[in-house]
Amino acid sequence: MVVLDLNLPKVHGLEVCRQITQLHPRMKVIVFTATDDPTVTERSLAFGATAFVSKLAHGDLLSAIRRLCVDVSFLRQG
Repeated sequence: MVVLDLNLPKVHGLEVCRQITQLHPRMKVIVFTATDDPTVTERSLAFGATAFVSKLAHGDLLSAIRRLCVDVSFLRQG
């Protein structure tokens, strides 16, 4: 499981997400970033993210990790 922010210094997190899921198709990727924009959520899922959690939705990262450990999809915005 990978917890991934989209704002990375050298490459955009969506590209990292795409690369991870191409190289490791069974890897679960949680995008955890400081936006609750539905467009960003949709793009994250299109790039292979298993889940999207906004940093604005306090406390839900742990919930997402727990749910994905039992293979339940999780989508939470602010």
